[in-house]
Amino acid sequence: MIVRRIEPGDENSLIEMGQRMWEESPRFNAHPLSIEKLVELAKVIHTSPTVECFVAQYKNKIIGSWIGFQAALWYSNDTTVSDLVFYVDVEHRGSSAAFKLIKSAENWAKSIKANSISVGISSGIDTEKTTCFFEKMGYTHGATLVTKNVW
Repeated sequence: MIVRRIEPGDENSLIEMGQRMWEESPRFNAHPLSIEKLVELAKVIHTSPTVECFVAQYKNKIIGSWIGFQAALWYSNDTTVSDLVFYVDVEHRGSSAAFKLIKSAENWAKSIKANSISVGISSGIDTEKTTCFFEKMGYTHGATLVTKNVW
């Protein structure tokens, strides 16, 4: 298994992965899926200097991805990195894919002189296992996300 930056030609695999994540997530699939939004995100990854994407590839198939962005904190000139999407296909969870993707994201954050990196656990997919994974990697609870449907 290798982890690398996204390359031209990976877009369809990322779009398909986005659909798989949407299907698996009880929180996300409560909203209609827009393939057009996934296509738009694939374009932004290649064109925005503040967005980065790493993919895990096994036997010529993309089996995981991390997409994140850098931004200045609203209260400081310090830079932070936040994830937008982090997903590993079900059959590859427990492999080194998730670890390698997060390490690649951390290395990117260091390379751009970010002061911190934040990862949200908001999909409702294996929340406890995912939280334990990040705690083992040295992450701490830095925020709480609360949601309410208003429709």
